[in-house]
Amino acid sequence: MLPMAERPPPLDERSSLDRDAMRSRRLQRFGRLVGQSRSEQVGERTSCPSPLAIEAVAPASPASPSDSPPPVEKGAAALGAVVDDAGTSAPWGGGETVGASAYGTATVTAVEGFAPAGTVTYSFFTNATCAGAASATDTVSLSGGNVPDSTPTGALAAGPQGFQASYSGDGNYRAGSVACEPFTVLEAPLITSADGATFTILEASTFTVTTTGYPSGAGISLSDGGASLPSGVSFVDNGNGTATLAGTPALGMAGSYPLTVAADNGVAPVGSQGFTLTVDVAGTATILSSSTNPSVVGESVVLTASVDVTGSGSGSPTGAVSFEEGGSTIPGCGSLPPSAGSAGCTTSFASAGSDSLTAVYSGDANFATSAADSVTQDVAPASTATVAVSSANPAVTGESVTYTATVSRTVPATGTPAGDVAFTDGAGNIAGCTAVILTDGVATCTVSYPVTGSHSIVASFGGDADDVTSIAATLTEEVDQDSTVTTLTSSPNPSTVGQPVTITATVTASAPGTGNPTGSVVFYVDGTAVGTAPLDSSVDSRAVYTTTGLTVGTHASTATYGGDAGYVGSAAAASADSQVVAPLATVPVTGGGAAGWAAGLGALLLMIGGLTLALGARRRSGATSAPS
Repeated sequence: MLPMAERPPPLDERSSLDRDAMRSRRLQRFGRLVGQSRSEQVGERTSCPSPLAIEAVAPASPASPSDSPPPVEKGAAALGAVVDDAGTSAPWGGGETVGASAYGTATVTAVEGFAPAGTVTYSFFTNATCAGAASATDTVSLSGGNVPDSTPTGALAAGPQGFQASYSGDGNYRAGSVACEPFTVLEAPLITSADGATFTILEASTFTVTTTGYPSGAGISLSDGGASLPSGVSFVDNGNGTATLAGTPALGMAGSYPLTVAADNGVAPVGSQGFTLTVDVAGTATILSSSTNPSVVGESVVLTASVDVTGSGSGSPTGAVSFEEGGSTIPGCGSLPPSAGSAGCTTSFASAGSDSLTAVYSGDANFATSAADSVTQDVAPASTATVAVSSANPAVTGESVTYTATVSRTVPATGTPAGDVAFTDGAGNIAGCTAVILTDGVATCTVSYPVTGSHSIVASFGGDADDVTSIAATLTEEVDQDSTVTTLTSSPNPSTVGQPVTITATVTASAPGTGNPTGSVVFYVDGTAVGTAPLDSSVDSRAVYTTTGLTVGTHASTATYGGDAGYVGSAAAASADSQVVAPLATVPVTGGGAAGWAAGLGALLLMIGGLTLALGARRRSGATSAPS
């Protein structure tokens, strides 16, 4: 603004030539005025002149009656504006950080003594070029030529900002604005990503470290503090405000790896984060399969556990696999090392029913433990076969016959059945053999038959919870007559004429037969049948014939047994018995005295000697077969 002393006189006091000259000088002098603005960059503050052309017109003077004024043209006024820090009331510098508040200051400088009026609008932008819609505006009215400051913006976000002031103009001065004044809000770097990540052995993994702050992007550098990372993993600053922790952890690298991630963009403080990289063992999945399901009791079943690496990993797990039934390790199937990712076990199931099976992999330094989903093994009762045999077939009457039933499981079942066996003869049960308990798969039944005949023997296995019933093929048992032996004795022997002599025939069954034959015996003396007597089998089989008609001398006695339904007839040996019959002895007594007694004693001794000779002859005789 010009000093009052330099101001020209009013137009109505000047000549028309003066007025033209003054107008020409004013346009030359004030046709272009300069408005000031400031530009703030990171770390520096720069003032950049912004040309602002504001044309102004001097107020019109009252026209004299004799001189009408020419048309009035607007003149120029000077507009200047800066952005200040609301916290310090000082021009915005290079160190203001996020959260700071700004306000605008403007001046409109009058010329030719005409105080400007109108309004000034302050505009704030979230970019450095003042492009687009303003984020905040404030319009103030000039008072006495003075421009009030704008209302503070409040906390500003980090990043580039823009400020601009515009003058509305008035009746004397034309409207105009200053150029966009950029300024910057700084922010210290902050790491915004998680403070830990988990990788898995043999799996490619990636974790991205992210940051905020201004300068951002390439203005932020990231480092891992020189941490020791697992083999196969690296930390890379991407140069854009992020970093990548990536790679495939090698075998043997499971564990925890601490590191400190630092972010620096030149604004204090440096961002720092304690970070833990955890490397897990590779996951596994165990799958259990059965070679035969359903199976039968005792059947061999191969259980196979496949241990697979899950995810994108690979490799062959070591360690051990245990096969379990109902939560308990199957005997012989514990701690089996896998080969090429697989382990197998051969087992069998002793009882029918459903068994819950699983396989558990123990894990190792590189691979996690895992358990297979349970598999239900269905086990059916075993089929069986029963075979019956006889200890003697054909047998003879009275012979002890043992029937043996052997019960076995049929392939593919194994093991020995339990339960009992019933032995039947035709449609009837055999006494004492209706429920014979198996011992090591064998049951026996012992019988004998008193008569000949044919018997249909069947052995039936009743089965149990683990074994199916079975019936042996019918065994036809043949029973034949047993042979006999007939022996003969007489008593008394020797005898005397007229004395009763009893001849006894004994008929016995020949081994292995037993029993007491029945029927009758014909007795012969000296080849002539002398009588028939029935066998008495109450004690043993005996027939008795008594006679008093034997004459003096030695008689050959024998007997013939005719047999019965169960026994074959037999005959005593010819001359099986020699019966000595002596005459009645008379002892002569002639006279008395010693001579008479001597004669009587001699006769008695002579008779005793004859009996002794006869008895010796009998003892020397033997039994032979009777003549046919």
